[in-house]
Amino acid sequence: MVKHLLFCWFWTVSAVGFTQTITHTWKAVAGSTDWNTASNWSPASVPGSGSNVLIGASNFQPRLSGNVTVNHLKLDYSAIGLNLGSYTLTLTQSLFADHSLIVSNGGKLVSPLVSRFLGCTVQGTVTLELDAGVMNGGNTFQNDLTLRVNSPIGSSFLMAWVQRDVYQGNVTLINNGQGGVHLAAYAATGSAPTTFEGNFTFINNTGSPNYLAENATAGTLLFKGAVSIEDNTTDPNSFIRILKSEFQKPVSLLSKAANISFAGAVVLKDNLSLNGQGGSFAFSQEASLSTKVIVAHPATIQVGGSGFSSGSINLDWLDYQSGSDLNLLLGDGNTHTGVLTAIKTTANAVFSGKVNLRADYMEFNGSTFQSAVSVERTGPNIGAGAYWNGGGNSSGGNTFHAPLTVINHSNTGWKWGTLATDVFNANVTLIHGRGSASKLYLAQTGHHQFKGNLTLQSTSDAVASGGIQVGHASDTTELAVGKLITGTGFLSGQIKLYRFHQRGFSTPQTLTLPQAAALTLEQAVFESSLYTTTGHLALNNSIFYRYSTFTKTAAGTDYNNGDNLFYRHCKFSNQAPAGSNLQFVAPNSVIR
Repeated sequence: MVKHLLFCWFWTVSAVGFTQTITHTWKAVAGSTDWNTASNWSPASVPGSGSNVLIGASNFQPRLSGNVTVNHLKLDYSAIGLNLGSYTLTLTQSLFADHSLIVSNGGKLVSPLVSRFLGCTVQGTVTLELDAGVMNGGNTFQNDLTLRVNSPIGSSFLMAWVQRDVYQGNVTLINNGQGGVHLAAYAATGSAPTTFEGNFTFINNTGSPNYLAENATAGTLLFKGAVSIEDNTTDPNSFIRILKSEFQKPVSLLSKAANISFAGAVVLKDNLSLNGQGGSFAFSQEASLSTKVIVAHPATIQVGGSGFSSGSINLDWLDYQSGSDLNLLLGDGNTHTGVLTAIKTTANAVFSGKVNLRADYMEFNGSTFQSAVSVERTGPNIGAGAYWNGGGNSSGGNTFHAPLTVINHSNTGWKWGTLATDVFNANVTLIHGRGSASKLYLAQTGHHQFKGNLTLQSTSDAVASGGIQVGHASDTTELAVGKLITGTGFLSGQIKLYRFHQRGFSTPQTLTLPQAAALTLEQAVFESSLYTTTGHLALNNSIFYRYSTFTKTAAGTDYNNGDNLFYRHCKFSNQAPAGSNLQFVAPNSVIR
């Protein structure tokens, strides 16, 4: 409704201007093309800064020979049109162009208001500087266009309002005003798309709402060339929302504070590069559109050449159909004391290709991954909010059909599967990283099953106070029959298997850990033989169905709750320095 009122205001201003006597009319039968020849005008004088200019049908096309300033310009069904040449035509009031021709050779047209720009053809390279108004559509720009918009606050500059436009050259669209730009704002649904044949660059320099297509009733957009969208504002309320668009060539996005989102019915057929210096990127959905954002093969999503030092990415309504690797390694890889970068996935996201992610903060909330996944976290937790669970909690419900690798450098707790069960259909590698408080908690609720091998590792800079916990008091976690749990590559830290059930009686398990490691088995069940060597050991309320051995190698006394059940022979070996002990608070039971 606001936009309709704005248009009415534009039209009213224009109407008021042109109800005045048109001071200068280009003659239907002119003597030449020279703008500065008085006899070509009626009345016979050259238009000045106070003139209203009307150009209609004529035998000669008026041509500027220098910079000119007039009041109003009306191009009314003028097939002969106007030739700017390389000069600037400045309008102090308004522009009205209806089914007319504009020719330019690097020229510029400046106006505070455009009340109509409908069905026009623009030939040659041109710059338009327009403060407010509407470009109705049906226009064809045959060569390069630079459009600078300076719309005032509370208004919107509308493009392709009722018909599609065609841009055959490169287009640079710059918003320097407080108002927003609406591209393909109200074009008829089902019509051919507004098409950009060349490269398209959109630069937003102010805090404003901007739409590339707006909703289900808006027109569609087709970008055949490379696309660059850059938001330079420091206003977090600024946004660029993209709907109903097809991108056939690479797309690059940059944000410093704003939100840039693909909001449904978008197809990306080439690489998408994200450059983050603040703000956020989202793959979301307009309520009136049911189509996800599609990344087609062989396109990928990656960090752009300017890097991603700050900002967040919400991988929500995303259908990543590409078989190419998705690489979003945010930040510099160092552990940070504050959250600079963040990534979230949701139940609406599906990934076909490999996924490699790194950020200070990450949540995985119900996504499906068809190929291998590697994720690395490098920063602290955030608080709960409208878009985040907060507290390092991934709600779960994810399905991993291929190998998963998780690396925790966060220096805090990172919990997986807090509300729903994750599905692990292939090998899983959990890596304890740097940070004295880095603790990775997998399988925090429900019944989880590892259908592949489970490998526990640590980095060379990991410390003993952090570690990995698989399972939870309210959880039952299973290792499938025939699969192995190993600690190869675990150098330092704590491992806790909580309500962990190893299935199958014929797959011996070996956990060989260094002196700097501590192993806790809490309510664990091992159906096969278990051969364990570790610096520190705690066995609490666990069951061992086959012959098992336990070797302690680190100095100190390890206290165990006891109450363990051994169905076969078992062997305990203390290879720690003298005075080191393994003590059980409660007795254990052995059944032979």
